[in-house]
Amino acid sequence: RVFAFREIDLNVLDSLLDWLDADDFPEPRGAERDHYARLSPSYVPTNGFLLTMGELGRIEGFSAALRARLGEVVTVLPSNSAPINVNTAPREVLAALFPTVDHQTLEGFLVSRVETPVHGVNELRDRLGFDPKVSLDMLRLVSVRSEYFVVTTLATVEPVSQGLSVIIQR
Repeated sequence: RVFAFREIDLNVLDSLLDWLDADDFPEPRGAERDHYARLSPSYVPTNGFLLTMGELGRIEGFSAALRARLGEVVTVLPSNSAPINVNTAPREVLAALFPTVDHQTLEGFLVSRVETPVHGVNELRDRLGFDPKVSLDMLRLVSVRSEYFVVTTLATVEPVSQGLSVIIQR
């Protein structure tokens, strides 16, 4: 859903799935070990979790422009179980997580969370207008605090500047 919100061609998802899965059977529009072996220089897909955002550049179809558009709303973490902080997540991520929430409600939430962050899942249910009797599996994917943070620094020794961003865990 994030790809659709960012108007990114969904066909590249097959190559991403192939990069992540453990098998060597390509998805219909994907690329597996055989494809990467024919490149010069050749390399082998990870067949596991991404380690860096830069690794996306090795995946078939993930151009620099596409990676830049994704980099505005997603990141790579050392854990696949880190919850998404609803108090800081971008609009597209929240819209992808909660597709039944209408645009006006979501926009209102985005504005209100600046002054009044969510303090728990029940409060989130209320603010997004979910029926408290309905089980929402996607709520297990979210949190109201962050486990990971991006620290960005810029060092300058005239005339050269160099930036560095790192992800740290709480």
